[in-house]
Amino acid sequence: VFTQDLYLDLGKLKLSEKRKAIEQLKSRLPSLVHQLYQQATAHKTQEKHFQGADLWRYFNDYLSNDVRTETFNHLFILTDGYFDFESNRYVGQQGNRTTDSRMIARLRKLPNWESILASPKEGLIAIHKKFPALSVSIIEVSPKSKILREQDILLALWRKWLNEMGIEQVQFFIRGNLTQTTQRLIEQH
Repeated sequence: VFTQDLYLDLGKLKLSEKRKAIEQLKSRLPSLVHQLYQQATAHKTQEKHFQGADLWRYFNDYLSNDVRTETFNHLFILTDGYFDFESNRYVGQQGNRTTDSRMIARLRKLPNWESILASPKEGLIAIHKKFPALSVSIIEVSPKSKILREQDILLALWRKWLNEMGIEQVQFFIRGNLTQTTQRLIEQH
């Protein structure tokens, strides 16, 4: 499966092989991301086909298995920016904190949403794991609402949540040309 080509474990390579492997990945990455996107959307025409992933659960239950402790890690997430997924029956809630995006509807109505979201009692439920050796790029953020500040709310929600996990290196790429975004990411890394 081509998705295996998206992984590069430099720890398994000799020093003399690392640069070549990185350059090979850089040259293949735009095509691989395009293939991934095509596969994810092939034969899908109805809203029910795009159910979403439970990103909160991934960070809480699985990310620590994917992150290598002996090196710096980069996580690339293709998402519209929302924490909505196929079934809300697994949504957790602690006061005004949840594992999904439902608080956005409330925040978008408040002129002081920034100060409200800054409260420790607001936002996504904090994950009590730390990932200081991780940078996160969130790609294809696309607000669903026509409310002007929707994008600002989404980005602030992500920043707060990631910061609570010790993730300080965060980049956002608003919906645009996926191929160009991929090329920019390759040049940065």
